[in-house]
Amino acid sequence: MAHLKTLNAPKLWPVERKKTKFTAKSSPGPHPLTKGITLSLLLREILNYAKTTREIKKIINTKQIIIDKVPRKDHKFPVGIMDLIEIPKLNKSYRLIVDNNKKFVVNEVNGENSNLKPLKIIGKTTLKKNKTQLNLFDGRNVIVEKDSYKVGDTIIYNFAKNNIQSYLKLGKKARVYIMDGKYQGRIGEVEDIKKEAKNDRIVIKDKDGKFETLKKYAFVIDENVIS
Repeated sequence: MAHLKTLNAPKLWPVERKKTKFTAKSSPGPHPLTKGITLSLLLREILNYAKTTREIKKIINTKQIIIDKVPRKDHKFPVGIMDLIEIPKLNKSYRLIVDNNKKFVVNEVNGENSNLKPLKIIGKTTLKKNKTQLNLFDGRNVIVEKDSYKVGDTIIYNFAKNNIQSYLKLGKKARVYIMDGKYQGRIGEVEDIKKEAKNDRIVIKDKDGKFETLKKYAFVIDENVIS
């Protein structure tokens, strides 16, 4: 089993670095090591759904944990930002995010929101017959007939209907969540976008004031994603 020294574990992980020497390293998956958390840590340290790895394995082997509508049976599976976590036995659904303290936390979601996932567009590929493939931040790809989308924008995907329910543009007045960098976890409104030679920057205003960060760190959201 691949292990990771807790001192080298991603800072987002809720591990006791001085008490435990090793922790399980996440398996290859939709999120890199620094952007996801193992299913085991999620269930034990954040959701408090189990106390030991043995309990966790028993739970996931009976398909009690659903990630983005797929039962996961690997306790090292990487769960990442915006992923939808469902526990049918408890009739509970959650979305994983990073808070202002730069730690993974979950927000409970209810009703129709438990079928929706915001997906940031990180690239586009032109296909035959004038179709476009949207390349999304969690490794997914969605093919669209009409390309009215831009890199950096967000689509809201409906798992129940297997389609794009809505589309959020990255521009002035947009509500954004900062995914990375110094201001990771903060939510605010776009005031300005500064075009620069290498990396465009974005000016955000939130309840604590204004700040500036790289445009690529901004993830457009609506109120159904994070309250």
